[in-house]
Amino acid sequence: MRKMAHKTLARVIAAVLLLLAAATAAGDTAAAPSSGGAVVVMDAWVGEAPPAARNLAVYLTLKNGPRNDTLLSVKTPLAAAAELHQTRKADGVTRMQKQSGITLAPGEEVQFAPGGRHVMLIGVKRALKAGDRVPLTLKFRRAGNVDVQAEVRPLQPDASGGQADPHAGHRH
Repeated sequence: MRKMAHKTLARVIAAVLLLLAAATAAGDTAAAPSSGGAVVVMDAWVGEAPPAARNLAVYLTLKNGPRNDTLLSVKTPLAAAAELHQTRKADGVTRMQKQSGITLAPGEEVQFAPGGRHVMLIGVKRALKAGDRVPLTLKFRRAGNVDVQAEVRPLQPDASGGQADPHAGHRH
């Protein structure tokens, strides 16, 4: 009886260690949907901006599972609002268009990157510096809410010496 209890305890400890290792390998920016859906959020980050900046862009990658889904909205306690945006260039003019949602086909991977799709944080409530974390809740039609932490990263200067992130000084 005692031998069986030791084996059971050893199995439980091994399972816990495997779960901890998997969670650590996934990193802070990957998250599983809370409702059992199949959308995975990877590499969520925010570009560091001057302390006076009140609007910041969030970039990330979405990897959808086997069913169609739609990203409906994003929320964070660190900003008055968060909007889905798409940057488009037409006739030499770059404009940001608010999106009502982002549709994800089965198995599709969608990147939010500088110069393209992004989540615009409007009315950021405090200055963010490299290394800070921004809590985000992404709401999907099927997957439900997915909570992630976006890391604030320093921006690399572009070739002209300016900021590489075109949204660092964006006004909404």
